[in-house]
Amino acid sequence: TLQYEPTLVVKNKDIQKLINLSSCIHYLQLGCAMTAYCNEGKHTKF
Repeated sequence: TLQYEPTLVVKNKDIQKLINLSSCIHYLQLGCAMTAYCNEGKHTKF
């Protein structure tokens, strides 16, 4: 199974959203299994 680095924990929610969004976009650009991970909202919960 593939292992992914956990999303960084940031107390500031706005910064957390930016980190989540940039991580999600990065994985989408890779065109790998992370696309489903992003679609599930694990990275982009707004």
